[in-house]
Amino acid sequence: MEAVIEMGGVPRIYTEGNYENKLDLFASMPPGKVIYHFIGTDMEKVKGKLTGIACVSGGVNGTLLEYGTREEVIADVKRNIDICAPGGGYMLDCNVSLDVAKSENLHAMFDTARNYMKY
Repeated sequence: MEAVIEMGGVPRIYTEGNYENKLDLFASMPPGKVIYHFIGTDMEKVKGKLTGIACVSGGVNGTLLEYGTREEVIADVKRNIDICAPGGGYMLDCNVSLDVAKSENLHAMFDTARNYMKY
């Protein structure tokens, strides 16, 4: 990551699973130079460690997009926005290819993000 940053790039690091034990390492990168995508890590801990240091994306449970109800998707999206959006630096995202998600759940995710997340 440091080499990419030194060359003027912005690394986007995709994590799967629990990365809570790596948050201090992630927080040691220069502020504003890295985007971290999280799925399977406690987003409250992520936000607590990386606010003001890195852009954070992810959080939305892809399994809900594929198999959940519209109401479950809305609740998950709102929960992630409530945790991650305050102060900026959050990109709502999920961990599945959108072509496998239910159409009504995609609409629920995008409509909720559009109407609920305000900066």
